[in-house]
Amino acid sequence: MNIYNITITLENDLFTIKFDQENLLKIFKNKICLEEFIEFINNNSGSQIKYDYFSNLIRYSLDNVVGIKYYFYLYDTIDAHEFVIPQTYLKKKLEELDMVELFNNTAIMFLHYITNNLETYEKYDNIKYFHLLNKTIDHNIFKNIKERINKIHGYSRDSQIYYDICSLYHVYVYKKNFDATIFGTM
Repeated sequence: MNIYNITITLENDLFTIKFDQENLLKIFKNKICLEEFIEFINNNSGSQIKYDYFSNLIRYSLDNVVGIKYYFYLYDTIDAHEFVIPQTYLKKKLEELDMVELFNNTAIMFLHYITNNLETYEKYDNIKYFHLLNKTIDHNIFKNIKERINKIHGYSRDSQIYYDICSLYHVYVYKKNFDATIFGTM
């Protein structure tokens, strides 16, 4: 009887992402497929067919399976377990709650928007919902995010590693849609 637990850890100087076996099985569907993936990675196989197979399997799971849990550590800012919520699932649930999308982009674009927004509000006047977004998000939230960004010591915001970590996340900003006429004439 072969009893062991499989974990996968991706890490560099800035971040760590770790999946346990239970959640890897949500991605790979069964232990045999997971073991084949581990063998493929460990043998540094150059098989394009296997690479495409595993790449498509991972992408499909991340796009369709709700609640894949992973541990995430970001240098000096985040140390927590997080969960995958597929974009289609999230958007459907938010539509059911009558929410209006204000921002939808990668975290790198959100950080770019926020850091530029703090420095000059005029620069992004032409962005859809710009004024509503500024009125919706408290200025203290902008300050808090900027402080967290500045905590990442030793990494230029133009570096590839900074770009890579900020590209892992997709940021959504929504606001509850409601009929403003209930407050009288505007």
